[in-house]
Amino acid sequence: MRTFIKPSIKAVAVLVGLYCTVLCGSPTRAAFTEYFSELQFNAAATTTLVNFDNLTAGNGRMTGSEYVNLGLTVVQRDGLPITVVRFGGGDTTFITLENDPASINSSPNAISSSAVNGIARGFDDSRTDNFDFIFTTPAQAAGLYVGNLGPGVTTVQFLRPDGSVLAQEVLDQSHTGLIGSGFNNRIFYGLTTDEAIGRIRTIEPAFDGDSVLYDDIRFGVAAVPEPASIVLLGAGVLGVLGYGWHRRWANDASVPEPGS
Repeated sequence: MRTFIKPSIKAVAVLVGLYCTVLCGSPTRAAFTEYFSELQFNAAATTTLVNFDNLTAGNGRMTGSEYVNLGLTVVQRDGLPITVVRFGGGDTTFITLENDPASINSSPNAISSSAVNGIARGFDDSRTDNFDFIFTTPAQAAGLYVGNLGPGVTTVQFLRPDGSVLAQEVLDQSHTGLIGSGFNNRIFYGLTTDEAIGRIRTIEPAFDGDSVLYDDIRFGVAAVPEPASIVLLGAGVLGVLGYGWHRRWANDASVPEPGS
């Protein structure tokens, strides 16, 4: 006579739960992937692009509602005017940026509040560049270019719809992935996640010796499963296998042994 230990459904559930806890971590911990290469980000996401190139250059030329129809609202959190900065095409409105072509990712336009036409050096160091890029529909993939980084630092945050921080990075002239050098620079920072991204927030204080530009805002959906999604799929497979083993053991146990 063979004796089979019949596992309970509860035991299987406990095993699956332990599997998820070890590989997923805490249920409240987000799974996300950060990108400092736009090429890699674009391979992992399907997004809408806002590059500001259809706007007229000049001081205070952007209201922030120009791209609502695409699902994006731009807010300068300190209530400062939003300047549309233009590079190339013989436009020397911002002579400093004419000499720094790497500061803008997709010519001719980017946006800023500290960049101001008609003043020395082309920027007002007393102005902040604190922006919110708000998504009408929460995204699972988002990113942007930050250009003209100077001696200070710029913090970029990805916020959930409730305003809590999902991920953040402090960017400066020494950051991995920076394109260019000196003030003639830009860097991409993007995120794909299994959570919702409500907005991108930038923290760029005044009196830090630079005039930061923002370009190529991207937002949309992740094209590939995030790690947590893959782990949960594996947990589901374990659960199905556990149930199958349970059924098999139950059936085998019900078959009488020869001669019994």
